[in-house]
Amino acid sequence: GLPVMLFATDLAGTITLSEGRELANFNFKPGEIVGQSIFSIYRDVPQITGNVERALNGENITFEAYYPATDQYFERYFAPIKDTTGTITGMMGIGFNITERKRSEADSAAWRERYDLIVASSGQVVYEYDIASSEIKWSGSVQDVLGFSQADMAGGINRWAELIHPDDEANTTAALEQAEANLTPYTIEYRFQNVSGDYLTILDRGFFQTDDNSKAVTMLGMMQNISERKAAEQSLQLSELRLQGLLDNLPVIVFATDDQGVFTFSEGKGLETLG
Repeated sequence: GLPVMLFATDLAGTITLSEGRELANFNFKPGEIVGQSIFSIYRDVPQITGNVERALNGENITFEAYYPATDQYFERYFAPIKDTTGTITGMMGIGFNITERKRSEADSAAWRERYDLIVASSGQVVYEYDIASSEIKWSGSVQDVLGFSQADMAGGINRWAELIHPDDEANTTAALEQAEANLTPYTIEYRFQNVSGDYLTILDRGFFQTDDNSKAVTMLGMMQNISERKAAEQSLQLSELRLQGLLDNLPVIVFATDDQGVFTFSEGKGLETLG
């Protein structure tokens, strides 16, 4: 019942055994091709015939083969057959159908490519933190955002911590430890040094993956440069403070109404003259 095929040949490549459910993928029944030449049956698959010859010459070979006619992938193991004196008398092979695994890998690779493109276009730094080893794998827009190469970022969690602004490091690392202990999402803003020595304001968001004992083993996250947004927010706050200062000290009145003439806003030192 297993998705395998088993066969053997003599020294000339004549098949002496053919069994297994996967023979049906090649329109063969068990035993049907016994007596035929493996070199004739697989003449259009040089990967097979070449490795049969290698096995007949004494090699053990493991390889993957694709069969266009059936759109199937197999993992093959070929080995020589020897008699009691050690003389090679033929070869044997076993094949496992790995089509589903290969297609799953291809799908995963395609999704990974799409994910990488999305991350790259978003301008975020992506990381995978292995808690046991303290190592961090960096991806995404590391060089675009920070200016550092992958080699520059080597050093794991210690390298990350040393790039945090000294005034932010204690709170940032403490928040990480608390999030890990409680298995809660990690969301924090802090200043992080780039390759020029300047500090960017970073929004860091991550979550933890756990083992069977509910212990954190990996953290996945993204770091976003929000320096421009923070600068805009600070500029707006400063403008509001300046405006408030003017309203508090100049003899003016600033007001607004809705479409019915009802006041919705009134400020200014000039209101004092109205009692």
